[in-house]
Amino acid sequence: MNPDQVNPPKLANAFLRWFCSKEVLETLQGDMVELYELRRSKDSKWKADISYFRDVFSALRPFAIKKNIKSINSNYTVMFSNYFKVAWRNMLKNRTYSGIKVGGFSLGIAICVLIGLFVQDELSIDQNFPKGDRLYRVIYNSEDPA
Repeated sequence: MNPDQVNPPKLANAFLRWFCSKEVLETLQGDMVELYELRRSKDSKWKADISYFRDVFSALRPFAIKKNIKSINSNYTVMFSNYFKVAWRNMLKNRTYSGIKVGGFSLGIAICVLIGLFVQDELSIDQNFPKGDRLYRVIYNSEDPA
């Protein structure tokens, strides 16, 4: 570029870089800069800047949109929602079988939780004392002859 030529507006270029994907950005920005230089040689800087902004906003097309990472992961959300729909329909179709399966699973989970709580309680006896590992329990069984 010649030193007397002015670069396009930085704000419009920043918006274009934010909006467009990398594959489209170089070609689109190159064409717009050439058009800006042509307009700058014919018109004033102000008119060329306004035209450049108009060109940037007219380039907002679906093919140029930068792909969002969240939209890639949305496939998993749709997949899991489909799985839940299928499971729910099968549960409604086979109510007795599903009731037995869900009831047995919930009973098994409840028993595991109770066993875990019992073991935790048994292991925590005398742990609140500073030398709890040296404490012993004395049990005295007396047999009454009466």
